Amino acid sequence: KSLADASLLCQLAYWLAIDGEKELALQLCQAVRKQEPYFEPEAWAYGLQPVFGLEIRLARQILGQDRRRELPVREFTFSKQAKKRARYPQALREERIAQAQGGALQVELFGALCDLIGLGETGLYSQLNQHWDQVEQAIQTYSDWLKQLMLEE
Repeated sequence: KSLADASLLCQLAYWLAIDGEKELALQLCQAVRKQEPYFEPEAWAYGLQPVFGLEIRLARQILGQDRRRELPVREFTFSKQAKKRARYPQALREERIAQAQGGALQVELFGALCDLIGLGETGLYSQLNQHWDQVEQAIQTYSDWLKQLMLEE
């Protein structure tokens, strides 16, 4: 129920999705949402928001459902950390990714992917909305890159 717990669940859900296990990732996201009231408040900014954004994306892709209105919007819109991470083009982390190598590259790609999906899929951040084509392209590129890095390990 802590930030560490939420972060681990987030990582598991994203890696399942990256690895092609989208149905299982969606089930995990749904389970996390059912437990959401029990998480500590600090688990929101970096642990739960990305999970909820992933759920929106996967529900749309797999089930054809729009779940944006089902999520706890108040927590998204008032999170100062989320607003800072949702600025475009900073959210792409292009400079940090270009400079990263090895494990640091994987960390930067994964963090950017969590921000782009976790915040962008909610539709609540105008800068990401306005540049959605570029955001979507980055999501695809970063997912492919992470999958390739995973295969190399």
